[in-house]
Amino acid sequence: MEKECTTCGNFTAYYTKAYCRYLRTDCGHCDEKKETVLKHATCEKWRSKIRYGLRVRSGIIIKEMENIVLKLNTLNDFINNK
Repeated sequence: MEKECTTCGNFTAYYTKAYCRYLRTDCGHCDEKKETVLKHATCEKWRSKIRYGLRVRSGIIIKEMENIVLKLNTLNDFINNK
């Protein structure tokens, strides 16, 4: 299966304005080719949208979420012991 432009890191989708939201179109801009391409097109310059920096940030997010859960558990214990 070929990797489509819609899942490529070089692809930025175009949107049209609707009444209460924006609708995604069937095309977008390819940063590698510097032109408009269809979202189901393929090429040999496909790259993943996931970057290393995201994995580093997700580690920080997980640590912060653990701190929040710890604080919520402490608050829950305080409320239930009253």
